[in-house]
Amino acid sequence: MQALNETESRREIDNTATAKASATLAAAIGVAPPEPEWGAMIAESKDYMRQAWWVTTMPALAIVLTGTALSLIGDGLAQRLGQNRRSLM
Repeated sequence: MQALNETESRREIDNTATAKASATLAAAIGVAPPEPEWGAMIAESKDYMRQAWWVTTMPALAIVLTGTALSLIGDGLAQRLGQNRRSLM
């Protein structure tokens, strides 16, 4: 049960970090303008939501998928390393 709670707390930390990074980038505090980044794409496309919804949706979807993928990779690594530690003891 405790392992499940640790996994959930790691997932919350990962999601919080991704959300904070996205919010910072959407607020235009980050990479210089000629560099493409998802947060800047979302911020710049707010005015076009009704005409071209995909311009905002696709970078947002990329952020969600990246966060989910990294979370799953982290969970898999933690599980794998946890199994190796048990076998060493």
